[in-house]
Amino acid sequence: MGPVYPAIQHMTPENFGKRYSAAVIGLQMVSAYVGSTFMPMIFGHLQQMIGIGIMPVYLIFFLGYIS
Repeated sequence: MGPVYPAIQHMTPENFGKRYSAAVIGLQMVSAYVGSTFMPMIFGHLQQMIGIGIMPVYLIFFLGYIS
């Protein structure tokens, strides 16, 4: 069980073909950067409005959304 992000980049040429692999890797990188930029900020706003008890719900929601 290794980190997901490097594993999906490594498998991209096999999954999408060498022709499209550069574009797909670019989309993967953009998604990772956007997520790591905005998800902590969104959680911070929710936590201020609702309380720290929202953290397990927040994590389970995104775990289910990704799966």
